[in-house]
Amino acid sequence: MFDPAAFLAVLSALFYAIASTITRKLGKTETGVSLAFSTTVMYIVFSLIAAFFLRSGSMDNAPHPSMAFLLRTWRVPAQGDLIIFLGIGILAATGFYFQTQAYRLARPSKIAPFEYIGVPLS
Repeated sequence: MFDPAAFLAVLSALFYAIASTITRKLGKTETGVSLAFSTTVMYIVFSLIAAFFLRSGSMDNAPHPSMAFLLRTWRVPAQGDLIIFLGIGILAATGFYFQTQAYRLARPSKIAPFEYIGVPLS
């Protein structure tokens, strides 16, 4: 039996591979800071676009539980949660910087084993 939600994981892996390839190619001409900055800006832009379309709550009753969870109505988090999100954002931006530096300076075959540790840690 195939669950359509499994396609989201495959799609995520595909986009991650594309981003890693682009980072490797752009790393020859761009700095790690500019690549990390542009990655962070793209996340913010696409998050704002998603928030704009999901603010109405039109997907709250999606037929699939995964889609209902992912596309539920966005709510402004509590003030304490916003501080936690800010910390997470700073950590993510730092991680993007180090990851782009790794892809700029080393071969992907050297970096991949370090990324695989993220699977069990997640």
